[in-house]
Amino acid sequence: MMDGKRGMKGFSVCYDRFCIGRFSLCFDETGELVADACSGAFEMYLLGMWNDGMVVTMKGYNEEEDENQFVLLFPDGSERLMAYSLENGFKVWHWRNPGEGRFAYLLEFLRGLEYKGYRGYEEYDEDEGMIVGSVVINDKSLMYGGSCMKEVKEDFIRVIEEETGAL
Repeated sequence: MMDGKRGMKGFSVCYDRFCIGRFSLCFDETGELVADACSGAFEMYLLGMWNDGMVVTMKGYNEEEDENQFVLLFPDGSERLMAYSLENGFKVWHWRNPGEGRFAYLLEFLRGLEYKGYRGYEEYDEDEGMIVGSVVINDKSLMYGGSCMKEVKEDFIRVIEEETGAL
C-alpha cells in the first residue's frame, strides 16, 4: 500500500490492476483474478474475442516508468507486453507462454466445458449479472451458473454429480 492507496507492482514483476474497455480488473498476490461484479462479463467478453481469433489489449500503468503499458492476450493463452516511446516507437516482447497466461484457464471454456462425457453451454445474462449454462443429462436440461468462470465450473460439476448420483 502506498499513501493509503493500492500501489502497483513494478511492470517487470506484474501488474495487479488492468483496464480493458469498461472493465477494471484486480489480481491477488498469486496473480489470480479477484472476482467482482464485472468478472463474469469480462471473461465472456474475452472468450467472445478469442473465439473470433482476436488479440485483446489490456492497459496498465507502470509507476516505475511513469507510463502506460499494455498486455496483449492471445487466443492460445499466451501474453506479450507492449510499450510505446517517442524514441523507439512500439516495442512488443514475450511475457507468458501459450497456456500460461493470466487468463489461460478460460481456454477450457473456449472449447466448451466437459465433465464425465457431458458438455455444457454458457452465456452471460446481463439482467442477472451472471453467467448461466445448461447441460443435458438423461433427457433433462439442467441449469448451472455463477458470477465468474470459476463458480460456473464448480456449479457445472456439482449439477452433474448430483444428477448422476455420484455425491
